[in-house]
Amino acid sequence: RHRTEHAIKVLTDQAKAGKLSAGPMPKVLADAVAAYATINRDFPAAPAWADQATLAERTLDLTGLLPPQVRVVKLAAPYAWALEIAGPAMQPLPLNRGTTLTQQFLKHLADHYGKRQAYAAAEAGAEALLKAPLPTSSRLEALRGDEGDPGAAAVTRAAKTVTAIVSELAKFTRPASRPMALAVHTQLLAALSPDHSAWTAAMGKQLDLLDANAKGVFSDNVRAGRGADNAKGNEYQQRMQAAMAKLVGRYSNQGANVLARLRGHLPPWTGGGHYELARGMYERLAPALRPRDQRVARLAVAGLWAQEVAASHRRRLSAGLEVPRKLDAGMVKALQIAYALQDGLEEGDGFLAQARAVWDGVVDHYRGLKYFDIAAEAVKVKPPAAAPAGEAYAALRTANLLAEAARRELAKSLKHYGADEKIALTDAFKTAIAAYQKFITDHPDSRLVGGAAGGLERIAAHFTPHKAHDVAAAVYRDLAALAAKVKVLAQVPADKASAAQRWQLAAAGALHAKATEALAKLMAEKKPKAAPPAKISDEFAAAIDAYKAFVKANPDSVLLGRAIGRIMAAGLEYAKVGAWDVAEGIYAGLLADNLGIARPERIELARGLCHLGKVIPDHARTVLTSLTSAGLARAEEIRDRVVPHVQDLLWA
Repeated sequence: RHRTEHAIKVLTDQAKAGKLSAGPMPKVLADAVAAYATINRDFPAAPAWADQATLAERTLDLTGLLPPQVRVVKLAAPYAWALEIAGPAMQPLPLNRGTTLTQQFLKHLADHYGKRQAYAAAEAGAEALLKAPLPTSSRLEALRGDEGDPGAAAVTRAAKTVTAIVSELAKFTRPASRPMALAVHTQLLAALSPDHSAWTAAMGKQLDLLDANAKGVFSDNVRAGRGADNAKGNEYQQRMQAAMAKLVGRYSNQGANVLARLRGHLPPWTGGGHYELARGMYERLAPALRPRDQRVARLAVAGLWAQEVAASHRRRLSAGLEVPRKLDAGMVKALQIAYALQDGLEEGDGFLAQARAVWDGVVDHYRGLKYFDIAAEAVKVKPPAAAPAGEAYAALRTANLLAEAARRELAKSLKHYGADEKIALTDAFKTAIAAYQKFITDHPDSRLVGGAAGGLERIAAHFTPHKAHDVAAAVYRDLAALAAKVKVLAQVPADKASAAQRWQLAAAGALHAKATEALAKLMAEKKPKAAPPAKISDEFAAAIDAYKAFVKANPDSVLLGRAIGRIMAAGLEYAKVGAWDVAEGIYAGLLADNLGIARPERIELARGLCHLGKVIPDHARTVLTSLTSAGLARAEEIRDRVVPHVQDLLWA
């Protein structure tokens, strides 16, 4: 210890005076190290390894006494001396002590050189550290044991030690020093048994390092004007691919993890237009994956085909060029793969939705370009082998495209001929309806039936804003008739209406809308002193008959109250124009048809109000409006909504 203190004092004074030797270890320090060597040799039961490690640390600290220099190329001499002192001590030192010492060397490199942009010196120091018998080497020897041995805990600790060293080395990101962390970690991986619990995590770290190095080479090529070289990939990508295959080959449940890593790895290459390389990585990895993960890899390939074509089209559009009006071969491949991957999957399967999203993306790409003919062509593309699920979905999309085409045709027609022209159900709409109906008939038990039914419903609803109520009613009637024959549409969910019931009532509603418009037109054309209508119009009679037919056909439907309420609303519309006898006849018809109304007195009240309306019309309309609003509601609702107005009426 005397020699140690003497050596440190002498060297400290020299460092402060700027006279520290830049060559080999000074004699005064070598004498101290020799003294420790003698103790360690002659007294193995009480060695001085810990003191020797402390001397290495104190020697390393001498660098801090030197004048600060920026961008130096060579390491300061104390670093090499400290490493020479520490090396022999690392083998016999306890693991945690060796780790601490190693990390001090790394921290010194980062603080004293890295932060001063002395990258060459930092790299030289790291390389010297790798060659020394520090934890990188000594702990790897310990790792060769089996996990079941008593040294298993030491193996785990050693793996963590090397990982910590790798993390420090990874901070050196210059091209020359980038591989150092990977080199150390590769040694760890080679020493670890795949059966050890730390192996999977170590493989993950290895993939991270390979990813970083591969991306580093990519960036280097771009900066050097060699971007085209990235299309060939690089050594680190090849090693990464092999490591991925090895990981999933050993543990098949790592497939999702590996695929996620590959997705995160590829954006620089796809962003540079190197889609072939990206597809190749998925295709080469796929055989090592279990079947469910192979599907994901194949779908990724399909997506990359579509992305490549879409990117090409975007570039043309950005340059003011036209996109070729044809179905690109790359899109055909994407469609075929995504179509085939639907085979054997049940509706509701998460992967089925993903496959269809890729398939839809191709179709929608051409729709976005307004190349509707190419979109229709895309829907017809099929893989060589049959895939019923894909065929069903394509049939539904075909019907959707036909409906879209019909709507475009109608919109164009209205621009040319005006909205006042009589609108009929065009052949294009009939074709779309037939396609939807065929789909429902061919796939009555499919979950996609709801989508087809929704398409038909949208067609019917499309005519309402154009006041083509007869067309809408006819479509709704056909819908209801079809739905009654299809189990999934005819079945009545608890406390809900079936699709068949909704559409039957919607057909009546379309007739009601037509009748309301006809009555409004009649009143607008009426001369000032002309009498109000004396009889119900054919349009309202048809609507009311449709409502009554619904009530009789669906006595337990949750829509029953709405249907009766709409009949009462028809009476109110006549009351509002002063046609009290017509209104009273509508209410009387509700009672005469034996619809099973639970509180007929409310209908009788409405009839009485129609008689009073001839004398005090405003008050009668107010009460009738409240009664119609309440419908055949609960007693308390009648009390709250109607009774106050009845009292006002009595006073009047």
